[in-house]
Amino acid sequence: LRAYLLSRLMWDPYMENYDDEILGFCCAYYGEAGPYVKQYIDMTVENTGTRSLFKQNHMMIYSNMKDKGVLNLNLIERYQMNALWEKAKNCNLTDEQMKRVLLSEISWRYWKASNKVCEFTRLQLGTKRLEQNKKLYEDMKKLGITRICEGGENALLTDDPRYFDPPREWTK
Repeated sequence: LRAYLLSRLMWDPYMENYDDEILGFCCAYYGEAGPYVKQYIDMTVENTGTRSLFKQNHMMIYSNMKDKGVLNLNLIERYQMNALWEKAKNCNLTDEQMKRVLLSEISWRYWKASNKVCEFTRLQLGTKRLEQNKKLYEDMKKLGITRICEGGENALLTDDPRYFDPPREWTK
């Protein structure tokens, strides 16, 4: 998306309908799921780098997913985000479009697991959170994700994670 938008801006530096370009890309890349992914992007932009009472929270390249500058959502917004991804996955998609949706959704699930919210909450009975962490890990492996973050060898996804730990610690 970033490369597409930069190339479009080089072609037309006075572009007035930036949101239409984003939606156009999302629909071309994600098919019928495009509008839902665009809404997710919009909600993410609105809730990233939010201001707390005493300071502005910024997201940086090595920010921890628990930092409020990364994403600051209330309970209702979290459920709205979940609903957007469910709608996206229920669209009539090609196999390639579905894979793209699932790959993009991983970042949302990673954030939820890191913050222990929604299906990853500690308030669940028994081992439900650990089961969700295991499912996240297995989906990451199935989708070909080999790194947990940018960086050297310490960023490689382990073959033997401890599901009690946050995803950031699933490294070799």
